[in-house]
Amino acid sequence: MDDLIDPHTPWVPCRMGSTSVLDELSCQDAGHAVEAVIREVIATEGPVHLVRLAKLVAAAFDLNKVP
Repeated sequence: MDDLIDPHTPWVPCRMGSTSVLDELSCQDAGHAVEAVIREVIATEGPVHLVRLAKLVAAAFDLNKVP
């Protein structure tokens, strides 16, 4: 029975850029960078709560204080 349950694998934030990437989300390159992190988090942890996803993505871009 335990074989049917996948253990939770947390995504560990690593620096993917600075907060300036988040400031430039209207720029296509910045959007692609953030989207890549979102996809990586979901692939590792999915399903993931939206608030946790936002905090992990923010941390990847050196923004550690997210309400």
